[in-house]
Amino acid sequence: MKKILYVIPLTIVVLGLIFAGCAKPASSLSPNTAYYGTEASYLIVTPSTTPANFGEIQDLVDSTNDVDGEIKVKFYGLTGGDIDPTTVNATNILVEPITSGASITNLNISYDKDLKQIIISGTFSDNAAYKVTLTTGIRTIGNGQIDGNGNGKVDAAPYDNVIMEFYTGSGNSDMFDTDPSFVSSYYPTGNNNSLLTTISLTFSGNPIDTSLLNLDNIELIKEGGNTVTCSILAKGSSYLTIRPKDSLDFAAVYKVTLKTSQITDTVNNLPLVWGDYTYEANVPDMSWKFMTTGNSDHNATPFQVSSVSQVANEVKIVFSDTVDVTSFTPDRVRLIDPNNLVIPYNLRVGNDKKSIYLSLTNANTSGVYELLITYNVKSSHGWELDGNGNGIGGETGNPHLGISDDNFYTSFNVNI
Repeated sequence: MKKILYVIPLTIVVLGLIFAGCAKPASSLSPNTAYYGTEASYLIVTPSTTPANFGEIQDLVDSTNDVDGEIKVKFYGLTGGDIDPTTVNATNILVEPITSGASITNLNISYDKDLKQIIISGTFSDNAAYKVTLTTGIRTIGNGQIDGNGNGKVDAAPYDNVIMEFYTGSGNSDMFDTDPSFVSSYYPTGNNNSLLTTISLTFSGNPIDTSLLNLDNIELIKEGGNTVTCSILAKGSSYLTIRPKDSLDFAAVYKVTLKTSQITDTVNNLPLVWGDYTYEANVPDMSWKFMTTGNSDHNATPFQVSSVSQVANEVKIVFSDTVDVTSFTPDRVRLIDPNNLVIPYNLRVGNDKKSIYLSLTNANTSGVYELLITYNVKSSHGWELDGNGNGIGGETGNPHLGISDDNFYTSFNVNI
């Protein structure tokens, strides 16, 4: 059957823990604080339905060729106020056929206050799929709204709409994935990459609109330099591969940016998501870094901590490369004793130029000490510390991609 495709589906996630202490996002809502007090308490938990989402609508009257059925939407955990029945209407609850030629007649939408459930009833064409959208127009009496994407924030429509699908007869074959498509892999990462490396991404979920996989929506920039001209090697509804037209520089860091906000799928017309982002407002474009290989004239040794130990009355720190001692300032190298006191020290460089020593003259307590070295200390070749071990260095981290910052931290025993 030919499908009529709609937009803005969401994964229904039950609200669990909302972290305290987060700043409240900008919102046009003005909740009744006597009922709710905080954002976490006036967001409406997502509902359960009968039939379940993606389930079959049962025929309550067997005398017709169509399906006379109903969909019940029940809310649990409402605190400080019931659903405002005036917001339960065909404006805030959209019921639409997905299957071409299907229809819904005698549609009625009501709210049972005692059971705290919305009842959607009507006559549905048989062998068809249907989409039900609970929009953010549904409110509680305290003006609380649905948190459809389950992120604990008021993102408003379309991000907080709740999308569900149901079917009659054999109509389940017309249903589609309601989640946005996402970036499932990206390359290259780390260091020691070829000067003519390919840059590749794969996508999962609904097929991507390949017309949007173009060089306007992906760019390669040398850190501290210019944009690199690239060409597309291959692309399809689930992948994209590009390559620099000319060789990259030795021992250089490059950043790739994929403009995910400009790339959508062909089914829901939703923008790509990436990392740990969900379908929500203000998702930034995806960026990551990689480093090219070095040669005899261009050192590309990752600047990492090799070992930390006590040697007599000093702490010895060995690095993978020779150090730029001028970058080792007290605010970047901190030694902390068991009483959580920062210990002043004198610093000297070892004969091998790869080791530094911190004096323990001002330490007076034995036990477990902590050492923090920030990412902006440097090797003599100018590379910043690679504390996360991915071979690049100087990174502030990207938690959405699971990349930690390049600060180095360890604890060890000291005997005074």
